Amino acid sequence: MTNKDNASSSLDSSFPTKMTLDDPIDDIIVPPPEIRAVVNKTSQFVAKNGRQFESRILSSSEGSTPKFSFMSPTSPYHPYYQSRISFFQDGGDAGEEEREIQRKREEDEAAHKEANEKKEVVETVVEESTEMKAAVDVVGRAVLEARRIMEEDRKRKNGEEKKEEGGDEEEVRKDKTGGEERRGEGNVWLK
Repeated sequence: MTNKDNASSSLDSSFPTKMTLDDPIDDIIVPPPEIRAVVNKTSQFVAKNGRQFESRILSSSEGSTPKFSFMSPTSPYHPYYQSRISFFQDGGDAGEEEREIQRKREEDEAAHKEANEKKEVVETVVEESTEMKAAVDVVGRAVLEARRIMEEDRKRKNGEEKKEEGGDEEEVRKDKTGGEERRGEGNVWLK
């Protein structure tokens, strides 16, 4: 075997014989659906009828229209067109490709639906936790208000009990100069 034979056999083994949408494609831009339909149909005819069919299209008046611009080597969709010709020459069929596209679309829709469902669950949990926090805040405020009222009642009752025990004269008394003194902390009289 010569070096040229070795090189061509190693190249042939590295390329897939049949391309699918799952195969990695470097530098190939997949056209939008409306252009892709024309590319696929044209590449199918070229694969079946040979490059003469391609030449006839290019030499016709329609061949110079934007509809067939992908046939020009300068078109960004030309590599895709060439890959589709190879796909159909290797026995691929348009139905297989359509089923593959449909399968991918269904997977994408399922993934999108699942993502939306997860998003809704998260939003519901956040909403419920916000409502619960608001409820806890209301309950917490009510508890604090109840404690405050109870503390005021307790202080008021303690004050009434002290008055009953010692009367007003123990709470307020006159000092030597005639000013009033009041009982402070630790039963110390303050001015």
